[in-house]
Amino acid sequence: MGKVFVYAEYQVSIPFGQIEWGPINAQMAKFKGLKSKTWLSGINTHSVGGFYEFDSKENAQAYIDGLLQPFAHQISGTHCKTF
Repeated sequence: MGKVFVYAEYQVSIPFGQIEWGPINAQMAKFKGLKSKTWLSGINTHSVGGFYEFDSKENAQAYIDGLLQPFAHQISGTHCKTF
């Protein structure tokens, strides 16, 4: 089984601690193939993101399209990077 890694970073308008992560975490758990996530939060920069590991490129792309892109809109953020 292969490994695919995604890096995503957002510039947001509110601090990391003020984002409602519970619903986001529940939605994240529904995606097929997500093996792990390491959260990132820029100190005093209002940037959030993470490193994600998936079992396939297709599952990674489904996550990007189904969660990462909509997340940027939900938090009034700017999606900076996804690799």
